[in-house]
Amino acid sequence: MCRASSALLLLSSPSCSSSALHSFDAGVAASSAGSGGATGSGGAVGNGGVLGSGGAAGLDGADGSVVSAPDASHGTADANGADGALSVVAQQYVMAYAEPYCTRLAACCSQAGLTSSGLGPCEANQLGYVKYLDDGSEVIVPSAVQTLLEQMQTSCDQPSYALIADVTEGTYRAGQPCEAPDQCAGTPALCWIPSDISSGTCMTPPRGKAGDGCVFTCDDTSLCKLGTSAGRSPYSICYDQDGLRCDLATYTCVAVTAIGKGCMEYGECGTHQTCLNGTCQKRAKAGEDCGNGQQCDDLLECYSSSGGSGYACQKMPLAWSGSCSP
Repeated sequence: MCRASSALLLLSSPSCSSSALHSFDAGVAASSAGSGGATGSGGAVGNGGVLGSGGAAGLDGADGSVVSAPDASHGTADANGADGALSVVAQQYVMAYAEPYCTRLAACCSQAGLTSSGLGPCEANQLGYVKYLDDGSEVIVPSAVQTLLEQMQTSCDQPSYALIADVTEGTYRAGQPCEAPDQCAGTPALCWIPSDISSGTCMTPPRGKAGDGCVFTCDDTSLCKLGTSAGRSPYSICYDQDGLRCDLATYTCVAVTAIGKGCMEYGECGTHQTCLNGTCQKRAKAGEDCGNGQQCDDLLECYSSSGGSGYACQKMPLAWSGSCSP
């Protein structure tokens, strides 16, 4: 297999072909969605690399810009050709991101005492998160790949889903047709699909104010992309940091219910709070007690504390049964 001192340099290695990749059944690639994460899809640099199945494309440089996409006329509908072989752009994705990601995951699985299914199934699973590389509407972001892989080398904790989702980016601008939010550029972004048709339009939603029509609630710390047929004009995003949420009954930006006040459902209380026993409460942070039904904050899970005397929130591991054997 082609190797380089950094997996990211493989993006500029035209000598690396499909024979250099781990072989796996194309049918294994699972379709899965994540809120960034992943989309869980998922991202670093050289010049002049071959990327598109239709010819040379390359990187825009070492400044963190996205990898240039192939012309759509040369691509296929997904990461696999008619004979099940990976397209060139899918090979680049595997070599730049999926292979080093899966190699590190296997090490974390071993460290956790879990059996890994191997690189092939893991790489196929990662390919299942990226549907639009070949038509050029989704491209690799080298700087995000580098950031994620460097973080993983020093920890077996679960990276943020927003960081994983950042490894690819959409190329369609507002007003262009879309099938999924992964194709739309930037964040926040919507692929607004009317309920009576199968394709939609990329939109850049405004930041909502109290009383505005809305689509969804987002957090400044997370990737905010959504495919929907719901919402109310001007289809704004209500931000938790502004003390607002999108009321999905009226699609209106309304105030988040304050901590200690009564609530009916968890969404009323904001991104980092929860509705517990009819009252808005903070979600527990790392090391805090979670033994009485208290929910842990993002990327934390409730575990039995050392000595078995209680429960506390701890960092979510990268390696668990579902990730080690997808």
